[in-house]
Amino acid sequence: MDYLMKTRILIGVIIVLIIINITVIAFVFFSPHIEKEPQMLEGRGPSAALFLEKELGFSEEQKNEFAKLRRDHLRKTQIIRQELKKMKDSFFELIKEDTMNRTKLREYLAAIGQKESDINLVTFEHFKNVRAICNSEQRQKFDAIIQEVLRMLPHPAPPPQDVGGPRPGPPRGGE
Repeated sequence: MDYLMKTRILIGVIIVLIIINITVIAFVFFSPHIEKEPQMLEGRGPSAALFLEKELGFSEEQKNEFAKLRRDHLRKTQIIRQELKKMKDSFFELIKEDTMNRTKLREYLAAIGQKESDINLVTFEHFKNVRAICNSEQRQKFDAIIQEVLRMLPHPAPPPQDVGGPRPGPPRGGE
């Protein structure tokens, strides 16, 4: 090909790319924005809070009270989760030690288990409080859907297993 033909092809490609860019930009700015439901925590799963409000048909007063309960619950569990993270970090730092102190490991595991229990207790109390703001008809509906709501909540990783217990895995002895 001669120089003139290459130049024409190059100009054609550039024009096509400019048209594509303008189309994409127009699409981004002028297309209707689809709003997603707010997520309960850190963008994981559908919002249990919105589901509860919708399914129970909360009044504005109930929505306000529910929002207060939810903020309080999130604040309490966030504090416990931060403590739990520090405990787990310290627990796994023990890997670096040359000698393993099983008593020390069990103490960490017990403390980690207690924090997990604390989160469950705070969550239990939260939902008891939510149920308390419901009228009798809403309570019946709440009782019917609470297990579904609990499945919607984000769940932390399971706690480490007790180091003294049996270990799952393939049978030993080459079987």
